[in-house]
Amino acid sequence: MDMSICHVLQGMTTKPKLMIIGGGGLGQVAQQVAQQQNKYEVLGFCDDAYKGINIHHGKLNIAPGYLSELVPQPDIYFVLAIGDPAIRQSFITRYELPLSKFANVIHPLAFIADNVTVGQGILAMPYAIVNSGAQLGNHLVLNSASIVEHKSQVGDFTSISPKAVICGGVTIGAESFIGAGATIVQCLHLGQHVLVGANSLVLHDLPDNVVAYGSPIRVIKPRLNAVGQP
Repeated sequence: MDMSICHVLQGMTTKPKLMIIGGGGLGQVAQQVAQQQNKYEVLGFCDDAYKGINIHHGKLNIAPGYLSELVPQPDIYFVLAIGDPAIRQSFITRYELPLSKFANVIHPLAFIADNVTVGQGILAMPYAIVNSGAQLGNHLVLNSASIVEHKSQVGDFTSISPKAVICGGVTIGAESFIGAGATIVQCLHLGQHVLVGANSLVLHDLPDNVVAYGSPIRVIKPRLNAVGQP
């Protein structure tokens, strides 16, 4: 392990360590959520914008190539704090990070019912609510005051924005993005890689790979991924 990483680890407590993947605004939010959760000590941040290893205010800033040094360490975990669901997914693929190394970072003011199926790598903000019988995939972002109602299913890498409401029995495919204040009425199916605009009212099913918004919602155009393909 690089001596810079060792140096920082020597000055930390015996709590499990958390490396936040994403050095932008969502990464800073993840740090605050982790501090409130008080289960992990934040080791630092990893971002494509970083070169090599730096220490800033006692935290590591590392380029993604150094993650392989952290994976074998038994008390170091990761969380993805990258806003775009497709980029979150591509990061996992590029660096072959095992699912078992991802922590659930959940603010103490969030509510997740006891019988919810919870994946790995969940990032949940204050006042997020997930009710009875819901199923959460891996690497989800549940923003402040978002609601996932009973028996709904949310696919891997999906983001639910602040105050969005997912009513009961809804299915949302992987890598989707539900905008702030949107409402999806009960028992609908949204495909994979769907973007629902802010304040939209979703009254019917949506297919894969579309951008849709409005009240009531309508499909506007295909949704391209991070490399410009549906």
